[in-house]
Amino acid sequence: MSKARLTTWCAFIVGLIVGAAFLHVFLPRVGSDGKLRVLCITGAMQWEFRYLQNALLRDDEIEVDVCVTSRAGESDRSDGGGLVELPATRWTLFPYDVVVIGELPAGFFRDHADFADLLATYVRRGGGLLTTADDSLEPVGPLASALPVVLEGRNTDSAGVASRSPRLTPAGERHDLLRIAGDAPRSKAFWEHELPPLHVRRICRARPGATVLVTDPTRRDDHGALPLVVIGTVGRGTSLFLAMDSLWTWRRADAQAHAEFWRRAVMVVSRRHRERVGSN
Repeated sequence: MSKARLTTWCAFIVGLIVGAAFLHVFLPRVGSDGKLRVLCITGAMQWEFRYLQNALLRDDEIEVDVCVTSRAGESDRSDGGGLVELPATRWTLFPYDVVVIGELPAGFFRDHADFADLLATYVRRGGGLLTTADDSLEPVGPLASALPVVLEGRNTDSAGVASRSPRLTPAGERHDLLRIAGDAPRSKAFWEHELPPLHVRRICRARPGATVLVTDPTRRDDHGALPLVVIGTVGRGTSLFLAMDSLWTWRRADAQAHAEFWRRAVMVVSRRHRERVGSN
């Protein structure tokens, strides 16, 4: 073999090694041992997000990465899980099974329109999206259609006004997401009679084809009872929207049910989990 040819082959092999090292170090990996990989994105580690994160970190079937970001996109620290930067490419976003959106700075998606478009593509290609409502949530462009709801306004009620009468729809009574306290009748009773008041953060209506699982029948508009929990299919992915916050207060009623809700929320929007269950 000529010296020039040997040099070419050496350069090729070195390139493969460097490329493999880059993929191993800098890109998110598929969860080890078949675990689901979850990316949680929030603008502040408030009580809601802390308890959500802790519930997922304690689950042996889930691996969690966290991005705590400012409006400028700067990352902050986390109390647990892997701390990562806001994904900027498909290489860094698409390996995740589920993305959880917490409370973000006002105008975040306008300031990060490229990420908003990337996240919308992620869902349409089979990713799972779990969005918790907050006053500053303003999805733009394609991302707006990746939600199972149309946002129609913020809750203009005074602070502390909450839904005290959540009701499961027939679809909600059958859905695995809401069976957080044992069987269906026990879970229905827990949702409708044992939960602390739910603070509704966003007024919304379900998109055509989406499924409303929980409503507040005491608040109605031309579209019917106010939706509180809505799930829908977007392309090959699944999108779940929660119109209320302060779910962490559920722990006062049943800490195990609170953790079970977040675990199930991740599972129901994860395509890989659904395919795994379907194959059994």
